[in-house]
Amino acid sequence: MDHHETASVMPPARSRPCDPWLLIRRQSHRAAFAQDESLFALSNGNLGVRGGLEEDDSPSQGCFLAGAWERAPIEYHERFPGFAAHTDTRVPVTDGTRIHLRLGDTPVRLGEGEWLDFERALDLRSGCYRRRLRWRSPEGATLDIEAERIVSLDAPALLAIRYRVSSVDYRGPITLESSLSTARDAVEQGDDPRIGTRLDGGFSTYDARAEEDHAYVLQQTAHSGIRVACMQRHAFDAGQLGFRLANLAPHGVMHVYEGELVPGGSVLLEKSSPTPGPRRMARTATTPCSIAPTPASGRRAQPAMTHCWHARPRCSMRYGATPTSPSMATRAPNRRCASISSMSSSPAAATDTAAPPPRD
Repeated sequence: MDHHETASVMPPARSRPCDPWLLIRRQSHRAAFAQDESLFALSNGNLGVRGGLEEDDSPSQGCFLAGAWERAPIEYHERFPGFAAHTDTRVPVTDGTRIHLRLGDTPVRLGEGEWLDFERALDLRSGCYRRRLRWRSPEGATLDIEAERIVSLDAPALLAIRYRVSSVDYRGPITLESSLSTARDAVEQGDDPRIGTRLDGGFSTYDARAEEDHAYVLQQTAHSGIRVACMQRHAFDAGQLGFRLANLAPHGVMHVYEGELVPGGSVLLEKSSPTPGPRRMARTATTPCSIAPTPASGRRAQPAMTHCWHARPRCSMRYGATPTSPSMATRAPNRRCASISSMSSSPAAATDTAAPPPRD
């Protein structure tokens, strides 16, 4: 998407007619961001992603799968026959929305700079969440940051992000750190132990890997026996960005890309983060999920990502149910999307039976 396409998608506020299918917020009060994350969340019935900012480490940002939950005992002062013994609480899975910035060696922390203009919009027709920010650093560098996010209806596991940084007056190196973050736990919801206030367990990482063309994280719950895998891939213009490294982070995995910005120039990174559907583990399951990504990176992935965006909302970043049959894996219109953001989860002793939904 070039500058002209972006301008046509989100014209200036004063010239935009009132559209009942378009939810727009322009306030930048951080105290209201947790509420905005709920208002601008995306969901397709399988995958839910809260509407936080890619650069911001919000404690309430998270990604959720319909079948990913943890089991905890219910504590009663006096127990009687017929009382439920356990509660099932939905817990966040790996967050694939993280993209941090650096200008030279200086990390971009949005809270330390000046917000000159900010807008986020949820298009209920296309299911696309867009936001843009004009931000000035404490050193005086001014950037325009634009991001689009979609989830898919045809591929319920898929989430995609298109992320662009443009320079207004900054000249120098820029670094984009795209990660899968596991630093999210279920939050307390009140004093009633039946709704997760004393959740014991949650997801823990048992395998992770980061290579140039892909990275993945494998997690499992402590008590409910659910395994989830998440992988990320990227597409970019080699004339704007170059791959620097893939690394295991303290809480997940990371890809790092570097480029040069000049006033009027921009860099674009497209991120797709698949997570196959959660599976219940058999009691004797010891074999980890196997990851079989298809080769695609850098410039070679660009045509497939472009197709994915033109076909929205029928394509997006995969976070959930990966097709298990060959016929489903090649079904149109997601064939090209699957070639850049597919991930298989096939533990040898895991069952194919979907986990029951959590009880409220």
